[in-house]
Amino acid sequence: DDSRVFWTLYALAGRKESPFFHYFGGANHDTEWALRRSPMDDLRRLDHCLCCRERDLWVHLNAVGFQLPQVFYSAFIRFYATFLPTPTAYRLWDLLFFEACTADHLEAGQAIEEKPGRHVLIDLAYATITKTKDKLMLCQSAQEVKAVLLHFLENLYDPNEAITLINEAEFLLWTQTKQILAEKAGVQIDHVREYKRSTHLWFLQMRPFMQQA
Repeated sequence: DDSRVFWTLYALAGRKESPFFHYFGGANHDTEWALRRSPMDDLRRLDHCLCCRERDLWVHLNAVGFQLPQVFYSAFIRFYATFLPTPTAYRLWDLLFFEACTADHLEAGQAIEEKPGRHVLIDLAYATITKTKDKLMLCQSAQEVKAVLLHFLENLYDPNEAITLINEAEFLLWTQTKQILAEKAGVQIDHVREYKRSTHLWFLQMRPFMQQA
């Protein structure tokens, strides 16, 4: 009922420390719009993941005019509801809510830059794109790319398969790479490094406008 929906969203976004506070919360006037970690922030992370790990595919998608928000902005903001079969969506939410409720400590400090509490959304998007790579490389337009991605998600009927894809992507993007690079002092995960760099440049460009506001 409505009360359950409200308290579910409150648990995910009702506190400033919640990973989805900037998705659905943000009623606090102390938080500037320019500083919110919205779905576009996670889409930027996904873009860096593809650029660093699947560069040939990333180049092709940009060449045909496909932009990640065409599919994944709505998918992120809805937690993949209407994108996945209902049983798979419910299983995804179990994992997503668990990660969100146990990731508060990641929001305080440097750890959020390494692995955001919303990484499940990014992991499934990355897995969807890489699993359909062969078909995507044959696409000649953004509409064809969108159709391939939506078809894959709509036919992901096995919840266990979806969780396996997410876990594999999480291991590849956040865990395995970190373990390998940890042997090299001062070396960060490639896509995290690029994300931080672009964020820094964005703040440099926007700082004068923030000060004016």
